[in-house]
Amino acid sequence: MVGALLSNDERTERTSFMSSIIGQIKISTFENLGLPNRIEEDILVGEQNLRHMMTSHPEDFNRFKFHIREIICHPDYVNLKKDKSIQFIKRIDPDIVLVAVATSNNGY
Repeated sequence: MVGALLSNDERTERTSFMSSIIGQIKISTFENLGLPNRIEEDILVGEQNLRHMMTSHPEDFNRFKFHIREIICHPDYVNLKKDKSIQFIKRIDPDIVLVAVATSNNGY
């Protein structure tokens, strides 16, 4: 019952992000990371993702929540971690911001 713990502003943020497509992993990204060639994959943010961002990284989330699509769609650097999650990294002066995308049951 996360909704009961959130303020009205947080509920609005949650609703605008929940289960929405926030970007795509391009075929070239898969190729550059040495992953099997596949179709472009939508990146979805769900309630658990949003809860993680808001509770584990509240300051960063508040500062960069409106840049998440930009970071994923136009990263300066992309990295593949050992756990197969993909890190999208972008400089948003003066900061360097990382958005991690983990695999779901359906892939990325």
